[in-house]
Amino acid sequence: MKIKTLFIRQDTLLKRIDVSEVIVLEAEGNYVKLIGPGHHYLLRMTLDKAILIMGKDIFCKTSRSYAVSVPHIEEIGKDVVTLAGVDVP
Repeated sequence: MKIKTLFIRQDTLLKRIDVSEVIVLEAEGNYVKLIGPGHHYLLRMTLDKAILIMGKDIFCKTSRSYAVSVPHIEEIGKDVVTLAGVDVP
């Protein structure tokens, strides 16, 4: 199941997030942090479920705690992936 937009609760509002703007997914316990240019959001779900919902063909898991957006990859090193100036293990 791949979606193009998400609605994320922020206080009493629902914020619309375009999946194509998300660069990195980072696992934090029972939560996953969506990181994009100039913003980040926490969702209560596992990293694997976030990848499944947002698209396996778009996000690739680089470690237990991180997944990256393949279209945003700039460089791939031995131990690091660079996306929009951000280094991810």
